[in-house]
Parts: sequence; structure tokens; C-alpha cells
Amino acid sequence: METRKLYCEDPRLIEFQARLVACEKSAKGWEVELDKTAFYPEGGGQPSDRGWIDGVPVLDVQQANGSVRHLVAARLAAAPGATLTGKLDWERRFDYMQQHTGQHLVSAAFLELLGVETVSVHLGESYTAVELDAAVLAEADLAAVEERVNAIIGENRPVRALFVPREEIDDALAGGGRGDETAGGRWRGGGGEAHGGGSGAFSEEDAPPRRYRLRKTPPDLPIVRLVEIEGFDLCACGGTHLARTGEAGLVRAVGSETIRRRVRVQWKIGRRAYRDYQEASELTAALARELGGRASESLERVRELLGTLKASRSLAARLEQRLAELTAATLPVERLRAADGSELERVAQLFSGESETFIRELSELLAAAPRRLVCLVNDTGERLDLSIATGSECRVEIAKLVEPLLPLVEGRGGGRQGRWRGSGVRREGASAFLAGLRDALQSAPGP
Repeated sequence: METRKLYCEDPRLIEFQARLVACEKSAKGWEVELDKTAFYPEGGGQPSDRGWIDGVPVLDVQQANGSVRHLVAARLAAAPGATLTGKLDWERRFDYMQQHTGQHLVSAAFLELLGVETVSVHLGESYTAVELDAAVLAEADLAAVEERVNAIIGENRPVRALFVPREEIDDALAGGGRGDETAGGRWRGGGGEAHGGGSGAFSEEDAPPRRYRLRKTPPDLPIVRLVEIEGFDLCACGGTHLARTGEAGLVRAVGSETIRRRVRVQWKIGRRAYRDYQEASELTAALARELGGRASESLERVRELLGTLKASRSLAARLEQRLAELTAATLPVERLRAADGSELERVAQLFSGESETFIRELSELLAAAPRRLVCLVNDTGERLDLSIATGSECRVEIAKLVEPLLPLVEGRGGGRQGRWRGSGVRREGASAFLAGLRDALQSAPGP
């Protein structure tokens, strides 16, 4: 049966009574149908309402063929025909009213200032995303849109819902919707379907016949529900909206990305924008305290620290290189004979807590000797880092030497062209790994 949509008649209705039509088990859980409801079903990019029916949580709301179905957390105790009490989670509803009206403001501002249309929208849990028919967006243009939207919010313009026959809508969309072209409409409350029906239907007494010009092509329905922001925007919409733009509070762009060659901008709207500013202010104050100055000085102080850090890293790299050279000159070199009698050199050393850069530099310096095999093991405190390299005339196959020894350190690794890198989690096996590699090298064929 057709559900009477109270959210269309009064988007600020929080609590209502309705007759239970059915409570049925589905693959999703228990679904409840009422003869009327204030719960907004998911649609038009806006998530569904949450709340309670006779104290049982409402988890989701969907609509099909005019019937609104409520997914609830448990089976209702009442029988069909009983009168139940529904109550909305008003904080969630008002949040999405702010998001939806704010999105209309943003889309209208992009069209007005830049001539850029909105392709799609997403009213998410943490931000509202607006995807634009544009491949690039300049920061200055985005700032201008944000400023324009907040100016309209500050003017506290009325937001109205109109129910209009489709034939009165002008398909010529040039110039977008403007309030001076829609003055004949009458306010019918926010939210609801993109078409009329029930007590929200349009009648000839509601408004005189006229032409309406929208910023987007409306659905092909006999009666179309329009949402007007006075003097700024007009489009077909079935969502729940604020009564005035001032209720949106604040709109702030917080990020953008390019998807499918289109720019998508993320927005914080209403209470979300205030919370975002609050968090940013707290972070700014905390940084100022850590940096030992005023908040206005933090950016310059960070730049100074980054410059100091860059210089320190450069100095550290030079010192590490010099340390590797000195270490390479002092490590003992062991001379061995391979199975064929040829002479080889081996450098094996266990280190503790050295940097990856130091070990890599040292390994390359030591492997400059043509007939040498270098094995460096670095105990980081959490694992063993294994680095093995051979000189240009040492034809030993490192993988064949190392693979039988990896169980000693519960390790793994790989490499090519005389370089092998790996790691092991059994730190106490480091000495046995080095000793095993020495024995394996003596059994290996010569260069």
C-alpha cells in the first residue's frame, strides 16, 4: 500500500503515531510497514533516517513502489492494526538537512560563478562530496564559491518546497533557477518525494500557472517537487531541507580530488564545519604551545624547523658515509679457499641498532673487492636485517648459500646480480647464521 509520507508534509516532525500494517521477516531482518511515517527513506544521495518504533531501533529505511519499509533491530510485539509511536533521531535528521541544503547552495554557486554543473553528490557520514563537470579547479575559484555560499547563508534566505505540474517547468535551463522566476510558487514544507501525492499534491488553488526554469532537468513525473532557495537556486529534489539558509550555519571546503577526469570537492557543512574548525583551532593552539610562540607565528617557525631538519639530515648522511668508509677499512677480512682451491675473501659482521643506510653503504664499499663475499647482519631490536653482496669476480650464487640457513633466523629474502637482502625474526640465531655461511662458502665452487 502507499505510505503517507509525513516527512514530506513536515520535515521537522520528530515524533508521530501510525498504524502497523505489517511486520515481516526478510533476508535483512524484520521489516515494518506503517500506514504513515516521518522516517525519510534513502534516496537522492541522502541516507535514510534512524530512530525508534515503539522503542525498537530503526536501522534502515527504504522505499519501493510508494511503500516505505523500516528495517528494525527486533520483531515488534504489536499486531497489525495496532497504533505505534515512531521517534526520529533528530540530531541525525537535522545533520542531513544541513548537508542537503548546503549541497544545493554549493552546486548553485558553482553554476553561478563558474558555469560548472554538478554531476553527482554524496552525503556521507563525515563529509559531503560534490562531483563537478570540470577536469580542473583553481584554488581561487574554490575559495570564491565557498565565500559566496557563506554569504547566502548569512542572508538567511527562505528555503521552500513547491509542487508543480511538469508542463509548467521550462526545459530551457540557461541561466539556472532564480527566485524572480518562481515567485508564484507556494511553500509546502521540506523533504519528501520528487512528485506530489496525498496531502502534499499540487492543486490549481496553490499557485497560478507559470513557467519554472531549473538548473537541472527534472524527472518526467506529472507533479514535480521543487526546492527553492529564494533568489538563488531552484531544482527538483525529494530530500529534507532546512527552512532558511541561516540554519546551515557554515560551509567549508576541506579537500578535493580528481576522479574519472572530474573534480570532486569534499565539504564540511553545518555542525560538521563548526567541529572541524574547533578541531583545527585546538590543533593550532597545541602546535603554538609546542613551538613556543603565538599561533600566527607557527607556520614560519615550522618552516625554520624544516630547514634545520633538512640541513641536519644532509650532515648526518655525510657523517654516515664517512663512518661507513672508516668501518670498511677496519673490519677483518677472512681469506678462504673454495672447493676448487681458489682463494676467496669473506667479511662477516654482526651490528646492533645501525641504520639501513649505513649497512647498505658499508656493504657496497666492502663488495668493491672483486673476489669478496660480504655478509652483514644488523639487529634492530625487533628483527635481524640481512645484507649479502659479492664482488665482481665472485661468482657464488648467494641464494643457494643462504636458503638452507634461513631457518636458523626464521628469515626470508631475495635478490639478484650479487646483491641479496632479507630479514629474520629469530634474533638469537644471528651467530649461527654467520658461521653457517662461512662453512657453506668453503664448500662452494670458486669464482
